Amino acid sequence: MRVLVFLVALFSACVNAQAEDLLGSDQQVYGKEIRVFSATQNGDRYATVTGRVLMNGTLAAPAKLFSDVDGLPGWIDNLAAVKEISVRAPIDRTIYMRYSAPTGFDDRDGLMRFFASKEAPGVIILTFEDIPAFPLRPDAVRMTDVRGRFRVEQMSQGTLAVEFRLHYDASARPVTLANLSVRQQVKQTLVRMRQHIEGPLRSASFDGALARSLSLE
Repeated sequence: MRVLVFLVALFSACVNAQAEDLLGSDQQVYGKEIRVFSATQNGDRYATVTGRVLMNGTLAAPAKLFSDVDGLPGWIDNLAAVKEISVRAPIDRTIYMRYSAPTGFDDRDGLMRFFASKEAPGVIILTFEDIPAFPLRPDAVRMTDVRGRFRVEQMSQGTLAVEFRLHYDASARPVTLANLSVRQQVKQTLVRMRQHIEGPLRSASFDGALARSLSLE
């Protein structure tokens, strides 16, 4: 009888967990727990890591988060310093980024272009990629082949589906440990992103320039 009760409870827990999952318009499944996946694409040396999770909030919160350059180290994992180099628009910026490394290793850095856009009604995308033509620094290893992407969809009035995808060549060995480090980076970035969106930014609203840039007014 105890075994039967346990099985019923386990089945009910699984059903409840699945009931909380939502299917985004990208046909991906999002849940309250962060799910992380890794895959090495053709021609790549390092894996591309993808994390997905549901958050409580509205699109104004991630839009504010993405546009606050000085605040990026507060939620992007291991990001030690940033410096804005140029601004084409409120959501099109070139930023120098420096990532901290464990003791005994050099920091990683790179010049990145951040660009946000509206993919569809209720969906915004933030992509970032490295700009190779930038002077090397003697105290840091240059990151290359950077391909990052946040996708945020308003699933309901107060629910966001967030996907964070990240790939870069860190010139680190062994590759297996480097890939594990990226998995941790993706997960912790989503953890901190959710803390900001569900915390200080829970009542965020669009300002005029940002809303116009994303065609959200």
